[in-house]
Amino acid sequence: MTSLESGRLTLSEETAFKISDETGVEMKWLMDGNPKEKPYEIDPVNGSKHPYTKEVFERIQAYEKKGITYSNPNHRLVRAIAVVTDWLSVFNAADEAGRSELAAYLVRQFLDSLVERLGKDDDAMMRINEKAKIITPNGKVWKFTQETDDERITLETESVKKRQNGPPDKSGRDYRLLLAYRLALVKR
Repeated sequence: MTSLESGRLTLSEETAFKISDETGVEMKWLMDGNPKEKPYEIDPVNGSKHPYTKEVFERIQAYEKKGITYSNPNHRLVRAIAVVTDWLSVFNAADEAGRSELAAYLVRQFLDSLVERLGKDDDAMMRINEKAKIITPNGKVWKFTQETDDERITLETESVKKRQNGPPDKSGRDYRLLLAYRLALVKR
């Protein structure tokens, strides 16, 4: 640890992950290396930021000894969406500027590198979220579906699924939301 603290060694992502996993301090805080910023933790369910305290450390240590984990399959979708809320904002800004295809391309490149590094499990995603739905401000209900011909996960409105003909409504926010999710979730 002293080599890291003195700056002789740089902190790798894997080492930061292990430290974060063992202590509960946020990995991003470790990787940023900003001594002026106070340490913090991220709520594993909703992604909210909280000050890192001795109590957090003690809770993590107690959980570890008891074999308790934060990995609850029922919370994965919420955790994933909490992480990508910035992407939704970026996509919206890019779409408004007529650059949504560039944004989609860049995020696909990033997702490809994540898949290569960490893998992906579409079957588990569909199994865990088979009843999950997204409701847009106008009340449209979207659900995850897996296309049988290429097994990509996409979103479609329940009414589209019932009709089985015609494209989804391409008016306004609903279509942008659908497009953002499809572009982020679907690997070309």
